[in-house]
Amino acid sequence: MTDLGQVLDAGQATDITSYVSDSTVPGWSQITDSAKKAFTENGKVYAVPFYAYTMGLVYNKKLFQQAGIATPPATWQDVAADAKKIAGLKNGAVGFQEYSSGNTGGWHFTAELYSRGGADVSADGKTATVDTPEGQAVLQQLHDMRFNDNSVGVKQLLGWPDLLTNAGAGKVGMFVGAPDTIQSIVNQFKGNYADWAMTPMPGDNGPAKSTLGGGNGYFFKKGDTPAQIKAGLAWLKFEELTPGQGQYNYAAQKEEGLPVGIPTSQLFTVGSAYQKQLDALAKQNTNLNLDDYAPYVNNPVQPTIEPPNAQAIYAVMDGPMGAILTQANANIPQLLKDANAKVQQVLSSGS
Repeated sequence: MTDLGQVLDAGQATDITSYVSDSTVPGWSQITDSAKKAFTENGKVYAVPFYAYTMGLVYNKKLFQQAGIATPPATWQDVAADAKKIAGLKNGAVGFQEYSSGNTGGWHFTAELYSRGGADVSADGKTATVDTPEGQAVLQQLHDMRFNDNSVGVKQLLGWPDLLTNAGAGKVGMFVGAPDTIQSIVNQFKGNYADWAMTPMPGDNGPAKSTLGGGNGYFFKKGDTPAQIKAGLAWLKFEELTPGQGQYNYAAQKEEGLPVGIPTSQLFTVGSAYQKQLDALAKQNTNLNLDDYAPYVNNPVQPTIEPPNAQAIYAVMDGPMGAILTQANANIPQLLKDANAKVQQVLSSGS
């Protein structure tokens, strides 16, 4: 959902505002404002969202039970306390695992920064804002969990497959992720659905202020005729937005042995008629325990999309994330000051 500016700058998308309504895009008025906003510029709609996700906290139910933890953590303070209990099992599992390489460290820094009410850049996208109390809180907590509690494990500088491989082996108590990471744990890293559950993104001494969100949408090519646009919307209506069809054909997915019920997309507003219809279909066809995802689904956190030039910013923030997880004497204020200057260079250069 961060591609809108790039697409518009290239002059590749057509304005579809006059074509989009509840009659042409089922449930259009019930799609979350954040999903639609990601494809809207100056009041004009340029794409139809069909998938939207938010980051939350993924946790291992088996390890929670072994550690005597009855309820999932709601705050970052709870995360630290629960991670220490899981690490205390002395069974090779880490309480909380974190990324710090291949741009994944910066990605998770951003998600955790959002949860505390911070942001990588200013609202106008022109000023770096990682050197803040919120940024300090992200790095300080992880540093303390590494060197005071040793609840995040000794092995660091992990990338995407490293963490999920460990999770698939049952050696991770918690990590920040979207619901589709559970599918990855099972499909690619030999884990079990029954071991995993989700809860909303934690906040600092309270509910999260926001969470990192994103998703996908279909643009219409510049120069498409009205007939082509209408035909495209008709296809999207069936394939991506009709309960019981296309991506929501849960009966067919269950018959094929695919998991039904993981809340991989939060496209429609919680409590809306469309979402209720999809929830009912999922319950009818699920082959999972939907209670494992209920806290995450029923307590949505306001999403914020990625910053401009996200991958370049994430690459910068890998540095501080790696440093605080590998250096006991890491100078967090200096790390953030240096990173802020580098992010500012990214914003100024546009790459």
